Amino acid sequence: MTDTRPVLVAYSSGTGNTEAVARAIAASIPGSVLRKASEAGDLSAYRLVLLGFWIDMGVMSADAKAVMVRASGTPLALFGTMGGDPTSPRFQSFLERVRGEAAASGADLLGIRMWRGRVSDDVVRMMQEAGMMTPEVEARLKASASHPDQTDLSEAGTWAAGILSSQRTPIPD
Repeated sequence: MTDTRPVLVAYSSGTGNTEAVARAIAASIPGSVLRKASEAGDLSAYRLVLLGFWIDMGVMSADAKAVMVRASGTPLALFGTMGGDPTSPRFQSFLERVRGEAAASGADLLGIRMWRGRVSDDVVRMMQEAGMMTPEVEARLKASASHPDQTDLSEAGTWAAGILSSQRTPIPD
């Protein structure tokens, strides 16, 4: 017997970046359900949850985290956007923390994928006012300003399809 429950693509988005990635992911999975994280509902209604978040000062967005902590026993893949480099050593420590939080929730974590995203003008202004605008920060913001772009959105769909195909195993009767 095959699990016919739909796939949930839930997201939290502060600037629209993560929402754009979530929409690309949902479009790549026929029959998926797209919801804001705050409207995710009962996760047991889904065979797989793809949960999108944004990073706020080094922490996963609160509404996405609220979904993750309810994901015990649920196949879960995380995706998100950030105003920095997802391959940087600093970011890797964040990923390890998120993996630990997912494990503590009891979720079956299948993967994590992040993309660059434009930082909101309000956050940039706050950083300027706080004296946080170093040349390194300015370069990071400039590199993220045009993201997520079409390449990112295409990669998101491909990534999600790979996660889904890893879940297409028949369930014993």
